[in-house]
Amino acid sequence: MANPTYQSEHYADARPTYPPELFEFIFSKTPSHDFAWDAGTGTGQAISPLAKTYKKVIGTDISANQLELAPKLPNVAYFVTPPSMSIHELQQNTSLSESSLDLITVAEALHYYDLPNFYAQVKWALKKPDGLFAAWCYPPMPEVDEKVNAVFKPFCESCDPYFSAGKKLVEDGYRGIQFPFEPVDGLDHTGPFEFVSEKVMRLEDYLRLIRSWSAYDRAKEKGVELLTEEVVQKFKAAWNSSGSGDLGGEKVVRVSMDAKIGKFFESVGNFFSKGDQIPWCDRETIAGLEEEVADAANGASEGQRNESIMRLSWALVHSRQPEDVQRGIAMVEASLANSSAGPLQMREKIYLLAVGYYRSGDYGKSRQLVEQCLEIAPDWRQALTLKKNLEERIARDGVIGIGIAATAVGLVVGGIAAAVARKK
Repeated sequence: MANPTYQSEHYADARPTYPPELFEFIFSKTPSHDFAWDAGTGTGQAISPLAKTYKKVIGTDISANQLELAPKLPNVAYFVTPPSMSIHELQQNTSLSESSLDLITVAEALHYYDLPNFYAQVKWALKKPDGLFAAWCYPPMPEVDEKVNAVFKPFCESCDPYFSAGKKLVEDGYRGIQFPFEPVDGLDHTGPFEFVSEKVMRLEDYLRLIRSWSAYDRAKEKGVELLTEEVVQKFKAAWNSSGSGDLGGEKVVRVSMDAKIGKFFESVGNFFSKGDQIPWCDRETIAGLEEEVADAANGASEGQRNESIMRLSWALVHSRQPEDVQRGIAMVEASLANSSAGPLQMREKIYLLAVGYYRSGDYGKSRQLVEQCLEIAPDWRQALTLKKNLEERIARDGVIGIGIAATAVGLVVGGIAAAVARKK
């Protein structure tokens, strides 16, 4: 994604190519390969690999000039989009529909986005729960050799006033960027994952890479030439110091790339209610979710199975029937015991247990659990609502709560099997 007046002719042929290993890694994490969106596509450096793997691909950018230079492929459509837009405008501009995408990629552009607004679009467009979001970047620090690097370092520092505020995020491999995603199946973190791009360049190509920078473009707009004759001569002397000749000498230029990938994690607190009250769940909904869990057990992905179990657990602990609540508690406890949950998943499961114990009357246990939730996420609305309800109940009843005996349900072993037993 770039300024619409950006020097597209430099960008298209000067930028580093993305290594095949990067795409192989990302593509291996999406269970299906039907539909992908490359946001901030620019001149389409990521488009061809996407189009070879996914049946349908769209690319969006604010620059019509850059999109004109993107690869024209039969299964790819391009759309010019505004810098910021609502989900409704996204639909109008691209014909995307809700929960339709296997993959959304952002190459070297995530730091330009209004992230809360963009992530709302990502959440809306990705398939649940297996849709994947991937973003990668590379710092403006191409490695050549000792002498060229020695010229480049002070030159790059002199360009700092013209780089965007996102340069620090890029230099840090997106470690500090807002990234509200959970690790995909088989991984224990969302990155950054490191890759290296190598490209054979002449000095002319190397200077064209610098001219493709947004910082170079901003400086030109202010009447400043960053690549002065003096600077070019320094680069030329360093480039030719190994006897590579005039502008024709070739060198391998290496660029480090950092990728973050994850899947969107929907808070269980938002599955059925957006209000501030802890809701009840009816038997019809529970029966439907029991069917969903049973169906997911036959051939669904691990992510889909886990998602259906979480939804049923939510419904059970919000039931008016004590036996349902106990089944829900047992399901969550079994899930916690049998899986290595990420931080967000752990928070969600602890919250469900807290709701279950609250509904069963064990206010002391529930309060302990909700405090654990708030240690992880102090401002989490659902946990704060539950804490308020607990405090009001304890103040009113004058007791911590003794709980409903769980003997009616032998669920320590039963976990998930007991949760679907009602349909059999």
